[in-house]
Amino acid sequence: MISRRTFIAASAFAALSAPRIAHASCGANMSTPVATDIDSPYTIEQAYLDTTIPYHKSGIALATIGLEDIEDDRILEVTQSILDTFPAEIEELHALRKDILGEAEPEDPDREMMLLAMGGVESCTDETHMDFMRSEWVAEKYAGQDDKPFAYVSMMVLLLEMEMHQHMVAEQLSDNEDLLAFCTRMHELRDPQIAVLKEVRGELISAY
Repeated sequence: MISRRTFIAASAFAALSAPRIAHASCGANMSTPVATDIDSPYTIEQAYLDTTIPYHKSGIALATIGLEDIEDDRILEVTQSILDTFPAEIEELHALRKDILGEAEPEDPDREMMLLAMGGVESCTDETHMDFMRSEWVAEKYAGQDDKPFAYVSMMVLLLEMEMHQHMVAEQLSDNEDLLAFCTRMHELRDPQIAVLKEVRGELISAY
């Protein structure tokens, strides 16, 4: 007979299978080739800003709804940091957009914009990755999971690593010094947090 814990684990993996499988070919892998000849109606600066802002908003939504379910102090520390820093970072991104593009408010991202922001990686423009830029969808997806600890770390890793990939692409394609400085700072802040989340996720998987 299958145990309840095994059943929950299987359910969590099934529910999150689409984003995790997609993420495997689209994460913040510094060896992933970045296309430099993408035919796009957008500049890399607009593509970066207009996709990073909604990812940040989704991170806030996930951290807010997941806060009450977190028991691990390591995850709590990462989550509190996200809630403390993301709002100010969103304001900074709006200010960058105003300086670079003349308007602070981003456009709604489409697949062409996402393709440029992700350096031409087609798998990053599928429905799941686009959905992760909608904070309401992220909150609803998390709320529907049975195994909240596993769902939380898995979804947050995906969100943060998608952003890390965008930072890496922008660093290679943009020459705007202010945007590049922001990207560098995000790597310094988020890379250790992603490592913590992955460590806990590995422990949860091993426990099953």
